[in-house]
Amino acid sequence: MLEYDDSAFYYFSLAVLTFILIPYTYYQLKTLILGDLSIVSEGVNCETEWFQNLVKTKTAQAKKSIWTRAFIFKLIVGVFFWYLWTENFKLVSSIEGLQTFDPYVILELDNNADEKAIRKQYRKMSLLKHPDKNRDNPLAV
Repeated sequence: MLEYDDSAFYYFSLAVLTFILIPYTYYQLKTLILGDLSIVSEGVNCETEWFQNLVKTKTAQAKKSIWTRAFIFKLIVGVFFWYLWTENFKLVSSIEGLQTFDPYVILELDNNADEKAIRKQYRKMSLLKHPDKNRDNPLAV
C-alpha cells in the first residue's frame, strides 16, 4: 500500500525560514558590530575634521547604546528561529527519498502487463481494498 507523508511541508518551512533568517541575521549582526548608527551626511563635506569627529562620537554612542530591551528581544527571537531552523534541518535531512506514484507497484503487476491483465488486477484489488467490502479492515477506509 502506498503511503504519503507530509515531508513537503518541512521542505517548504525550511525554505521560508532560510529566506527570512538570513537577512534578519545579517541586519542583527550589522547592528551588533556597528551599533545603531544613522548619520545624515547630505550637504556636509565628509572630509572636514568636524564631520570626522561627529562620526567617531556617534559611532561610540551607537555601540554603547545597543543593548536595549528591544535589541535583546530581537536577539532572543532570532536565536529561537535559528533553533527551529536547525531542528527542521535535522528532520529534513533524515527524511528518506520521496515515494513516487507507480500504478504497477500498487496493482502488484509487472511493467509490461497488458491492458487485460491490468483490468483484471484492478477489479481484484478493488474488491480487496474497498471499504464497503472490508468493513473490518481499518486500512480500507
